[in-house]
Amino acid sequence: MIIHKWFKTLSVSYLNFCITNTKVTNLTSVVLSDLQTTALSKGFSFIPSSSPFDLLKPKIDTAINRLTDAARWAQHYANHTDNRTPLEKKLYRAAGTHNPRPQHPRFELFLKHVHNSLIEAIPNALTFRNNFYSDEKKALRTLSSRKDIRIIPSDKNNGPVIVYAHEYLREMHKHLSSDAYEKIDSKSLSCLLLRTEHKIRSLTHHLSKNLQSSIYRFFQPVRYPRLYLLAKIHKPPPPDGTFTGRLIAPAHSWITTGAAKYVDAVLQPHLHKLNTVLSDSTSLVAQFDGKKIPKDHVLMTYDIDSLYPSIPIEECLSWFKEILQEVLLFSPEEVSLLYELTSVVLKNHVVLFDKLHYLQILGTAMGCPLAVVFAQIVVYSLERRVLKHLRPFIYKRYIDDGLVCIHKNLVDTFKSRLNKEHKNFRFTFSAPSLCVDYLNLTIKIIDGTIMFFPYKKLINPSLFLPFSSGHSTHLKQGFIKGKIITIIRNSSLFETYLSERDNLVTLLRARGYPLSLITQVANTVSYSERKIFLQRKLKEDKPLPLFFHLEFNALTRRLPLNSCLTNFWDKDFIYLHSRFFRKPMVSYTKAPNLLRIIKNWTPRDFIF
Repeated sequence: MIIHKWFKTLSVSYLNFCITNTKVTNLTSVVLSDLQTTALSKGFSFIPSSSPFDLLKPKIDTAINRLTDAARWAQHYANHTDNRTPLEKKLYRAAGTHNPRPQHPRFELFLKHVHNSLIEAIPNALTFRNNFYSDEKKALRTLSSRKDIRIIPSDKNNGPVIVYAHEYLREMHKHLSSDAYEKIDSKSLSCLLLRTEHKIRSLTHHLSKNLQSSIYRFFQPVRYPRLYLLAKIHKPPPPDGTFTGRLIAPAHSWITTGAAKYVDAVLQPHLHKLNTVLSDSTSLVAQFDGKKIPKDHVLMTYDIDSLYPSIPIEECLSWFKEILQEVLLFSPEEVSLLYELTSVVLKNHVVLFDKLHYLQILGTAMGCPLAVVFAQIVVYSLERRVLKHLRPFIYKRYIDDGLVCIHKNLVDTFKSRLNKEHKNFRFTFSAPSLCVDYLNLTIKIIDGTIMFFPYKKLINPSLFLPFSSGHSTHLKQGFIKGKIITIIRNSSLFETYLSERDNLVTLLRARGYPLSLITQVANTVSYSERKIFLQRKLKEDKPLPLFFHLEFNALTRRLPLNSCLTNFWDKDFIYLHSRFFRKPMVSYTKAPNLLRIIKNWTPRDFIF
């Protein structure tokens, strides 16, 4: 695929002007300086290139130590058979209690050579191109350290938002004073922690030690989900023009997280039995692209209003149990375990804000790993009662967004039946039509056939990562390739693909990506591979390589990591090939981005 003629219609002056601006929304009367606006407009994902030189050698030492431990353990267990179940492999993470002993002398020499080579290469890494200048940093720090305002992310990735601190706190307390939360004192909290831990242990005592370890590791230390808000600037403001936000509580380390992950891991492989549930938009395209539609059928989409807060836990737990028995076909013992664990997770969810603890008493536990799968099963239980009497030609749902293809005379009946099924669940339908927008797709019925086209919401500003950001080139290449593959999947017509591809390149060029890089990546994929891209790839169970974990920044990017790892491996240490089947690989970790830097500058008396 040759693409060097993509830009005939664009002026040379436009192509030479590569902007990196992200939309910055200021909801205050504070006037931003040009430097502050420029710094914020890089976006929260932007990674500054500056990195302290004095931290480089300690980071290399740490990376070598991690590689050494991983390799020694791999050699230590090289002749052991892995008897773990697939569930244990997914959940269990071994925690070493002691350092592994040195292995073969030649391998230890290999590690020493890698370390010495990288240390010798450090002087060559001292020259780099700065992408975040000191005056920008100083201006942003001055703005972030103000106590009267806060710089926060927006919902739907619409760029940084500046709000008054008192309005942020008012909105947070508005959420916490609703019926969904109640304040919990320290004595009640201690009792809840002990009761929850005891209940989970008693329910899972018969599981393998590996699974128990994966569930119990969240008990200590106790980490509470910390609440924060995303600014909802994509919706019209209230009449008084005040700030509104979406409440977020990342519960990745709460005491019930292990139990929630266990339930989610058990249920996920069985969700395909819920025939109305979509895993993603790709599965929808793969199933219905080019399908003939009966005469007089129309398309509709719907959205379930406030799904997660609307779920009545006690009632829906009984629905959940029913589906586990009748549809997912678990044994009575498995049903009992999954039901009880889910009940414990949903009824013992505590969040933290401003040093105060709140127990969530209504709706699905926010940020919980099983929230999505629980909501999927609950809505399936509701909708299958309607589908017993009314059978649309197509009915598919992705969490709270549904797609319906039904005879035009049955539209009103179907909408009424769904909305009457339960008072807590409100379905908002689009007007019946031959063309609807659903997820990231535009779906049309053309000459009685379903056709798919890429779709982007008007509120989506396409704020791609700026090319100047301190991310690795491989990450940027992978991002471009993924975007092009998505366009190929979602385009039933080749002409649509060409048009959307041109639009993508325009947006990438506007974010500073060089045409040579875009061309190089785009030439690795072709529209003729669309059937392959629509197929779901099965994960291969192949041996993992050794990973050399190191932060990617302006200094480490200039180190000859791959050559240091592979040259010694190839030349002198043939013995290692009998132990490992794949060469060592560099695994870069992300350096602090702008959001993390701003959080560090935010006054400590404010919970971000």
